[in-house]
Order: sequence, then C-alpha cells, then structure tokens
Amino acid sequence: MGIDVGGTNVKMGIVNAESGNITNFYSHDTGSWRATGHFVDNLGDAIAVQLKENPEVKKIGIGVPGLISRDRSTLMEITAIPETDGTPIIPLLKKRFPEHDFFLENDANAAALGEYYFGEEKLPEDYIFVTLGTGVGGAAIIDKLVFKGGGGNAMEPGHMPSANAK
Repeated sequence: MGIDVGGTNVKMGIVNAESGNITNFYSHDTGSWRATGHFVDNLGDAIAVQLKENPEVKKIGIGVPGLISRDRSTLMEITAIPETDGTPIIPLLKKRFPEHDFFLENDANAAALGEYYFGEEKLPEDYIFVTLGTGVGGAAIIDKLVFKGGGGNAMEPGHMPSANAK
C-alpha cells in the first residue's frame, strides 16, 4: 500500500510492486483530519479500512511533506501538518498493526524513486527531482538510491508552502 500525505489531501491505494499500477485509490481531506486533533488516529483508521479490503497487503509505504528522522520512524517537522511534529509515527502504526511493515520517506524522495522505477521515460541512475504541490520539495537519486545526507534530509528545502496553501 502506498500513502501520500499532503497538505491538501492524503491519498492512498494498493500499488502493484511489479507494474506500479494503483487500485483501491482513496483521497481524504487533510484539513478535516486536522480539525479533529487526531490526524495520526484518522490515518490509522483509513489504513485499517484498506487492510480490511486488501488482506494480502503486508507492507505500507508513507510519504510525508517535510523532515523525518534519519532512522525513518518519526515526523520531525511537517510544515503542512505541524501538530504531527515529533510524532513517532512508525512505532505507533506498528503497535496498531503488528503484522505489517511500515516505511516512512519524504514525499519528494518517494516520488523520485517512483518515477525512476515506474515512470514512462527511462531516467539516468543519477538525477535531481523537484516536486510542486501544496509546497515545493526536492530529491536527489544517486546510483538509484535516495541521497539522504548526514542528517537524513539532504534535499528537503524545508517544505516551503505556496502562497495559496491553507
């Protein structure tokens, strides 16, 4: 399962690891989840629905717009959803879904890898990737791997929200 947490929407679906095709796509309004004060609980509830409909899924990848811990377990600074800053999201989800493996990555890094492996054009093994959405993000792929740098967030410019972001 792939999950793209964004400043406007949280999108999720079942991703075929061979083809990259997505099924069971859902989009949830980020603002309504934030309004409850329980963003991570709402994310967990949405994951539970997907897992109930797709019991074969055992691995869940989550892309987030901002800074994450070097060990890829904790949300450090998510400008679009500041109430999640400092949340150890992977341990919390693993506790709720112990039979599943969770993977956390910056959304631009995840998008860059997705484009490398599933994009229509063949890309070089080394390239820079820029995302434009609610904010601006960046990634570098070197030797087919995400360049993380010393602190784990080398190419993330700090998730700069656009002027129209709410």
